[in-house]
Amino acid sequence: MREEKKQGFTLVELAIVLVIIGIILGAVIKGQDLIANARAKRFASELRKWEVMLWTYYDRHHKFPANKDKLGGLRAQVQNPIPLGGTYFWFGFGKDARGREVLVVCPGDENTASCTSANVTDEVAFYFRNVDLSIDGAENATDGLVLCLGSGSINTSDWTLTGTVDNCSDDYWNGTGVTGLIYSLGAQSFNDQD
Repeated sequence: MREEKKQGFTLVELAIVLVIIGIILGAVIKGQDLIANARAKRFASELRKWEVMLWTYYDRHHKFPANKDKLGGLRAQVQNPIPLGGTYFWFGFGKDARGREVLVVCPGDENTASCTSANVTDEVAFYFRNVDLSIDGAENATDGLVLCLGSGSINTSDWTLTGTVDNCSDDYWNGTGVTGLIYSLGAQSFNDQD
């Protein structure tokens, strides 16, 4: 009778298995990067859709749709937040305290926009950085058309803007002290808003 020898895997077989596992892990990691970049592009696209809508309104009515009671008033799009990667983004528009037409983006949950730094995760800061880079050409949160909402805040019950819109902890979107995104439409004070 023949005695069977128990054999393990050879080094070559183990090396092949490790290479295959490495390829699979690399594909998964690359896939996650692609998903994050796709979400960032969708976020920028949604912001641009709002800009087009506001300029279309301006072209038809010769004014922007803003809160006419005071500077710093914003109107919220409260019925339809945009879900993206587990965060809901709420949009408000109107004038900031300087009289500039702005579009404000606040992260929150599906029911409320809280505009607090607690809602600005690394993923949200990544979206904000990508919008800033695509519109202004640089990741500078305190200069250009895209600014961070830093020490200022949005009262989401009546969408009034308080504080300053461009007072962040540094020039880059690192999530620290950032509570939202302000996108200036590049227009100074036009006609009275309604």
